[in-house]
Amino acid sequence: WINYKPMLSDDEIYNLCMTFLTMGHENVATAISWFIITLAENPDVQDEIREELKPSNDRNPTPKSTKLVSSFYETMRLFPSVPALTRMSTKENIVNGYKIPPGYEVFVPIYSTNRDQEVWGEDNEDFNPSRFKDQNKCPYFSTKGLPDAISFGVGARACLGRPLSMVEMKATITTLLLKYQISSKRSEKTKANNFVSLRPGKHEISFTPIPSVAKM
Repeated sequence: WINYKPMLSDDEIYNLCMTFLTMGHENVATAISWFIITLAENPDVQDEIREELKPSNDRNPTPKSTKLVSSFYETMRLFPSVPALTRMSTKENIVNGYKIPPGYEVFVPIYSTNRDQEVWGEDNEDFNPSRFKDQNKCPYFSTKGLPDAISFGVGARACLGRPLSMVEMKATITTLLLKYQISSKRSEKTKANNFVSLRPGKHEISFTPIPSVAKM
């Protein structure tokens, strides 16, 4: 212990703590906020998820919903909490004929990539959760079989908090949908504001109790 030499400097530890605070709180809250807004603006999808979430008579106390997960991924495709990220090249690479020397910073435009019509088709701007249901149809699928619209990053430096964010999302949205009908009071779609994270613009959401479901 006397000869111990820390692997990280004080500045690096401070920066990591700030990253955990920002990514683990603000980004998750932003993602769930966008999901609530998206469900409010798409009541048909909301009803389908609620139907899947209704408690069953089997011994599994945790409701499962493929529609819930695919809808969340589609929300993250359209409204990624982190709209862009940067990576440092560690060796020379050639991408689409362009040479990238080592030590260069590469900008990855997540927001625009997730809406690229050449990748996602003519409905690239539409909310369509079904695109994430079939691995053979979705343009992006990670090596672990998880649908990726690069919203969580990719590779060795992908988001470490992805599993936790999924648990938090499921717990929050399941609780809300089983008790409330969520609706938007505005006719136009909510626009995004980019301030560190991609935050929702002006919106009005109402939560109406569902007595028959809330008592279950």
